[in-house]
Amino acid sequence: MLSIKKTGQAILYSIALSCPLVFSTVAIAKEVKIVSYNALSGSNWETRMDDVAREVLAHDPDIIAFQEVLPSLRRRGTDDQQSGLEREFSDDKWQFFRWNQEFGHRNCAPIVVNTDRFTVVANGSLILDFTDEITEAQWQDLWDLHDYFHKSHTFVEIRYVTWVVVEDTDGKRYSVMNTHYETYPEAEHGAPEDPVKKAYFEELLHRVFVHMSTKSVEQGEILRQTYNASPILVGDFEYGDLTDPAIKTIVDGGYSDTWLALNVESNKNRRPARGIDHIFASNELTVKEAFYDLDATASDHSPLIAVIDLDGTTITDLGEAEAQTTIIEQGMASAESKWQRFSYTVEEGVSSLNIILQGGEGEAILYLREGESISRKKYDCMATINDHSQECLIENPKPGNWTIGLYKISAYSDKTLTAVTE
Repeated sequence: MLSIKKTGQAILYSIALSCPLVFSTVAIAKEVKIVSYNALSGSNWETRMDDVAREVLAHDPDIIAFQEVLPSLRRRGTDDQQSGLEREFSDDKWQFFRWNQEFGHRNCAPIVVNTDRFTVVANGSLILDFTDEITEAQWQDLWDLHDYFHKSHTFVEIRYVTWVVVEDTDGKRYSVMNTHYETYPEAEHGAPEDPVKKAYFEELLHRVFVHMSTKSVEQGEILRQTYNASPILVGDFEYGDLTDPAIKTIVDGGYSDTWLALNVESNKNRRPARGIDHIFASNELTVKEAFYDLDATASDHSPLIAVIDLDGTTITDLGEAEAQTTIIEQGMASAESKWQRFSYTVEEGVSSLNIILQGGEGEAILYLREGESISRKKYDCMATINDHSQECLIENPKPGNWTIGLYKISAYSDKTLTAVTE
């Protein structure tokens, strides 16, 4: 069903496999408690690192999603903010997942998992805001306008989502994605009054944010299909209600705002003043509890706590699927140029295509695109990155020529590139 070749060379390997996907039917009665907490601002980090950890642990969480935990913010003589929190959760009960280090250092969004409660199946990071929705000139406008209206801090170009897939003792899997968007379009106090520039600034930010929300929803679906995991999206989205385009994109993508689902009647959609974080649960999940801890004082954000379960849903036997696996290349090593590219042809009747990069040393980002060309801005899939492998999954790929691209982050060697189709 699939023929593949490296550009300028012949097909290397082709192996047909029968891959049974069997899940026994199990009743799901467990729940997951998630705490979201933006820990950046507040009193001196020297004194409040312990307070942040204490306020979170008071809720006995299963999963903690921190935002704006920065290596640049140091505790005198010992830890930066991220390393300090990692030390706080360093015992056998907790596993601390940082963002991918190659993506930069700002606005870190680590996830902490209670390993007494969950087993970690996979984890990784994904860049969100590389988009053709705005041109290079408009990106420059966005940076300049941000500096014009928000002189107190620097615009951060790269935004991403950190994710983990976890499994409970009954075999139920959740994927938890954690992110932080850029500054909201409102001008800070004391900024110049310029309605025309402000409207343009808001337009550009909304376009980028909607793209980021779209990418997050797509990532949740990839994790659902790859790991049979119900997605949950957590973070500081800089927005509050459903009229905001970025938030509406997430809800329209099949998610419920956990706090709004339980508080809309009594609170008229109005969140607490410091309640600016969100936990979105995919619609098949049931929200049992959602509230802001208004007594927490270690940050300028109030932590958001949500308890979510599947309301008795079961995982049923998925039967057996026939798959074909093709090894494109083994023992790959990077060249002097940034890119290695491969081409392949998808024939009629292919219902899914999964390109997998795994093994070896060093780092590259896997891209996939229909057609002859590929770049960091022009692609159909940019793979998720984790400690073990990268995957690009395309459902119902269009028959014809596709291009695989490996973009070198650091020198790599001994990697294997594989395609799996059904």
